[in-house]
Amino acid sequence: MNIISKALADTTDDYLLAESEWDNGTRSDVVMEPKSLEQLRPIIIEVQSRVDDQFINRAIGYCLQPQQRYKVRPILLIICTGSIASLPSKVAEESKKLACSHNLPCCFWTAECFLISKTSLQTIETRPLNPLTALGIFLTHQSTSLTDSPHNTVTPIQHLYHLAESHYKTLLGKDEDLADEFIRLCDSHNHDFDVILDYL
Repeated sequence: MNIISKALADTTDDYLLAESEWDNGTRSDVVMEPKSLEQLRPIIIEVQSRVDDQFINRAIGYCLQPQQRYKVRPILLIICTGSIASLPSKVAEESKKLACSHNLPCCFWTAECFLISKTSLQTIETRPLNPLTALGIFLTHQSTSLTDSPHNTVTPIQHLYHLAESHYKTLLGKDEDLADEFIRLCDSHNHDFDVILDYL
């Protein structure tokens, strides 16, 4: 949560996870509620496979709900893990505030709207990666192992993969040894493929 609040609101430890279901029955992926609405805005996070007109219309609806709940317009962060359709390039401008994203027009329905996608991340330098950029790379590239991930030598990316691995081990519980073996097998195959490609 602090990764996002630091990047979008320049603060840490000032947000809580809030109820993501709105009064109209719709549900956002994540809603971050500020401890003080006098100084900070709610943040809505949407992780979306395809960003198109239909999704943007839904996102506008989500952003109207905090205006009823909190009496203030939210900040919207969209992380696109797949494709972007129906979005003219002149509409999405590179963000000056958040280097790994594009700004989308949002004048009446949200205070700010940021879109992180593979496209917005293409211009990012390898070092240093801020934590939100690392999170964007982790989510948009969806590499199944650290060795397949772009920027796999960068500490924030390594940390995210270790967190994911730890989470899945917890889910697997007693099958942890099986999970370790599976991870070793995948990493071994990836290494073998890299060696073969080097010879070609």
